[in-house]
Amino acid sequence: MAELAQTRKLIPRWIGHGDLTIVVEGARVYGRADQVEQLAGIAPWSGGETLLGDTWAREIDGHVFYELDDAIARCEAAGTSRAGEFLTWIRETLEQLLTDEVLDLAQRSPAFIGSYPIRIAAARLSEDPAVHIGQQGLFAHLERIGWIERAGTDWTMTATSRRNGWLTIREVTIPAANRTHRRTYPQLHVTPTGLTELAATLHALHPEQGPERPPHPQLFD
Repeated sequence: MAELAQTRKLIPRWIGHGDLTIVVEGARVYGRADQVEQLAGIAPWSGGETLLGDTWAREIDGHVFYELDDAIARCEAAGTSRAGEFLTWIRETLEQLLTDEVLDLAQRSPAFIGSYPIRIAAARLSEDPAVHIGQQGLFAHLERIGWIERAGTDWTMTATSRRNGWLTIREVTIPAANRTHRRTYPQLHVTPTGLTELAATLHALHPEQGPERPPHPQLFD
């Protein structure tokens, strides 16, 4: 499973039984506790219980969550037919849900506010005396390090830059080639986190010059 930089929420439905809210934080996967207990038919896990230790609880959006590995272990310990049916369902569901393709679809892009179009990002990076790069050079560098790829005639983010929150997209409307219509294209923006990471990748090309402090992000162009 790919590790996500941002928290993602998935809500699969066990037909005839109910929904289970699953939260993915980095490499950890959680299931909402009250829903696990209802679906599996197990009693609520009291705070004093130490079957799997005292660190199981995790509050997310006002609800208590189990790490799913702990929830599965608790259902196995229950040993009931209903808990067994839940285990069969959750294992099949996780196998289907926690794929790179599904997580990519669940991964929302960061807001473009506070991020930079490629031209502005190149100018910000070039404020560092150790970095000299223009718009086209930055596009080439982004492709070389695997952050962007072609989608028809436009550039788009790769799964790597999307998962890490390094790039985002702003939909921009421009005149079409025949000038009688307009078209929308995805304008790439570099996030503040991405700008810091880019500065590091560019310094790695010239280690003898030493890194400077990354440029401070500002709003808009």
